[in-house]
Amino acid sequence: MESLACLPLLDALGRGDLIDVGAGGGFPGVPIKLARPQLRIALIESRRMKSLFLQKAIERIHCPEIWAWQIRIERLAGLPPCEPDATLRAAAQRTSDLGGPDCRPRVDFVTARAVAPLGTLLQWVEPLVRPGGCVVAFKGSRVEEEILRWQRKPGPWTIDQFRQDVGPNLNLLVARRQASDP
Repeated sequence: MESLACLPLLDALGRGDLIDVGAGGGFPGVPIKLARPQLRIALIESRRMKSLFLQKAIERIHCPEIWAWQIRIERLAGLPPCEPDATLRAAAQRTSDLGGPDCRPRVDFVTARAVAPLGTLLQWVEPLVRPGGCVVAFKGSRVEEEILRWQRKPGPWTIDQFRQDVGPNLNLLVARRQASDP
């Protein structure tokens, strides 16, 4: 399954908070949670109906520490940090029913599939990713063009891995946030 192609990376880093941006139908976040139940995962979806679907799916799979939040990623990134503990668990405790938290968590991983061009995605999630954390982007056939455009202004990111043909017209790109920002 394409959604699980990033598991070796998640296992190697060995930490535990993940945000799935543009979670839509729950891919890749829900399969990752089922395969790695110890991870804490927030499924971020801006559309109400998709968020409601994700909430029902979570209720059905009976997994703890997975949340569906209806919020735009740009808004989540702009919230004040959760104090004193910036984990997903802390953010979830400060969450309305479906609308998302009132503070910004810091996570080890972000996954995204068909959300935005690489540069835009990295800019949106930068406030959410801990130094040393990763963005795992499932990208289409034009990923190499996106990398070339992004390289003009890389910021605190480096391309850590790039795997072609994870699925039909699907590539896996891993950007790692530098341990200390430039």
